Amino acid sequence: MLGTTPPTNPTPRETQENIADGWFKTGDIGEWDSDGHLKIIDRKKNLIKTLNGEYIALEKLESVYRSALVVGNICVYADQNKAKPIAIIVPAEPALKKLAAENGIEGSSLEELVHNKKLKGIVLRELQNTGRAGGLSGIEIIEGVALSDEEWTPHNGLVTAAQKLNRKGILNKYKDQVDEAYSSSS
Repeated sequence: MLGTTPPTNPTPRETQENIADGWFKTGDIGEWDSDGHLKIIDRKKNLIKTLNGEYIALEKLESVYRSALVVGNICVYADQNKAKPIAIIVPAEPALKKLAAENGIEGSSLEELVHNKKLKGIVLRELQNTGRAGGLSGIEIIEGVALSDEEWTPHNGLVTAAQKLNRKGILNKYKDQVDEAYSSSS
């Protein structure tokens, strides 16, 4: 096979550099559950350093915030020049319409509701409460939200065929809403 390079085994030195306190550092982020089981929750490369110098794990936050009834899909974004993250969500339409009706907000279409500032504030509070109930620390509680009226699919390039988020694509598409979410939280 021309042009292929066989995989190389790490040198003893490289292996030793990745061992700390008897543990081999794989690059995975884990946490122990209450039963003493180790659960992999993120990858080190998915950690974002915030303005305060603290690291947050985006996928961990998404797994907690995803439990909010109003969330259909979610992408948490943390600007390195800001103290806290924000969330871009595709709302679960029935839950969003119910929230709107319960709070006297008129609008029958998803397209109309996602642009309502009062409703965005209500959704933000719902997510913040979900984060606190899920045990997130203060630095992990989102400070703003952007709502999408478009489903994220492989066809529009916002998720892969395996339904993994295309973070860069989502951020590019919702840049104005992300900027607005950060500016309205200041």
